[in-house]
Amino acid sequence: MKILITENQMRKVQFKYLDYLFEDMYEIKSAKYPDSKIWKKDDEVVLELSNISGQLRVLHSIWSDISNMFSLEDDETEQLIKDWVEQHLEVERITSLYKTKFYHSRWNNI
Repeated sequence: MKILITENQMRKVQFKYLDYLFEDMYEIKSAKYPDSKIWKKDDEVVLELSNISGQLRVLHSIWSDISNMFSLEDDETEQLIKDWVEQHLEVERITSLYKTKFYHSRWNNI
């Protein structure tokens, strides 16, 4: 039995999954990086948005979870994350997205 759903219905399902992945995420203020918005979940950086360049960095494991769950290509995953962040975090100026592991020394003691 095949089930057909519209693109709008699929986006709702995808957003619900992102709501789950980013549940309990919180924004932190960093004196070291005042030009960035940084969000953490379970004391791990999951998103970082440069207020200057508009670049959004997404934790690699979350990017992979989203991509694998919906069998998306990178450009589709990027657009889904961008749409969710713009809608749910009320961010307007995302110029590009990158997946990152956030293990760089930059993230020690934010």
